[in-house]
Amino acid sequence: MSVPASKRKESKLVVLLRAYELTHMMLSITANEKIFPKRNRWQCAYDIIRYAKGIFRQLSFANNIRVITAADFIARNEHQERARLYCRYLYDEIDIAIKHQGLKHKIANTACAKLRNIEKLLNAWIKSDFRSTDPEILKQCPNQISWMKDLLKREAEFEATVAKCDDKSREGQ
Repeated sequence: MSVPASKRKESKLVVLLRAYELTHMMLSITANEKIFPKRNRWQCAYDIIRYAKGIFRQLSFANNIRVITAADFIARNEHQERARLYCRYLYDEIDIAIKHQGLKHKIANTACAKLRNIEKLLNAWIKSDFRSTDPEILKQCPNQISWMKDLLKREAEFEATVAKCDDKSREGQ
């Protein structure tokens, strides 16, 4: 029996698919000689590709770790955190490409929207791991607990910033 469309949830690991799509998008963009001429391609195209592939690889590595022990949990979480770090690096590389390579804002905005979606899905995955992991295992992972607290704090700060921006935009209308 199938699940009605309104009650379907997106798979937790759709983040892998989104990272794969982002990698292919970045490969297509960087292969375009109008955006990244061969003579200048080494300046940032290679880093864009490296970080896009890195996001996918780290998520894939994390997905392949079955959490049974604290060491497994730490290894998985480290791959997830590395993927998040590569997202930050890729944002920076896209910004550099806009300023120095003439990457069009429309393309950059599309890539950044995909990156934001990946970060959102990754954060949900990390939270899910924390909720589903045995508390006895978590007790052995103080650094990961600290990272989780930082993640929750950053999300709360982000939500507060968005709320302030919404309030200001309403005032301006």
